Amino acid sequence: MIVLAPPPQSGMVLPNGSLRVYDVPQCGAAYTLAQLQNVFAAHAVEWNLMGRDRPWWSVLSSAQYDQGTTPSENTIRTFYATGRRHVSWVLAELHLGPPLHDLRVLDVGCGLGRLAHAFARLGAAVACVDQSLHHLRLAKTQAYERLAADDARRIEYLVTSPDLIASVGGRRYDVVHSWIALQHAVAPLQAVFMQQMCDVLKSSGKGLLQIPFFTPLRSCDLDRSIQKGGMQMHYTPMDDIRHAFESRGCRG
Repeated sequence: MIVLAPPPQSGMVLPNGSLRVYDVPQCGAAYTLAQLQNVFAAHAVEWNLMGRDRPWWSVLSSAQYDQGTTPSENTIRTFYATGRRHVSWVLAELHLGPPLHDLRVLDVGCGLGRLAHAFARLGAAVACVDQSLHHLRLAKTQAYERLAADDARRIEYLVTSPDLIASVGGRRYDVVHSWIALQHAVAPLQAVFMQQMCDVLKSSGKGLLQIPFFTPLRSCDLDRSIQKGGMQMHYTPMDDIRHAFESRGCRG
């Protein structure tokens, strides 16, 4: 993806002071961030609880990782090894080769740093962004236990709000990435984050993310999502994904 316009300084308001509105075609509506705060807060509560009680499983939901807060050493090594393999694939897809010195990487929904650790190992400065403080604390602890000190220091851990731009301090990135994370947010929040991920991408930057094109859940029903709780799987149709990025000047 290539950014054609400079990013705003906030995802909440426009430079003229008016509230920014996010178009979500599949829902037939547009939203301000304030209108999405309740559903975001509900999601954040659920993910903080999972980060406290089932952190490893909440990232990779297989029986292998459903060992509470203290999985075996072999399980943890396997967990982070999957991240290194994924990042190798990402770099091949984006035509980027290690080392990644002087590159800034944003990983949205970074969880336990499975991918952030791998990017940092290759020399990138990484912003590991998540809605769950419990995940981020464990990600940082594991980084300092498993990475070289210089690599561990290259990762910053940021709790995000719906205003992603403000959460990263208005910084811009060479690589923007999100994998098996945004799928758990309702469609309007997916649109909000996709558009802001484009906003914080440098003019020559590249991005890669994953979102399902369809799931059985009603991804526009915010009240139902709040009431349902737990881990949810939402979607955005491909045409709407293209719309979200192209509306902010990015192209595939």
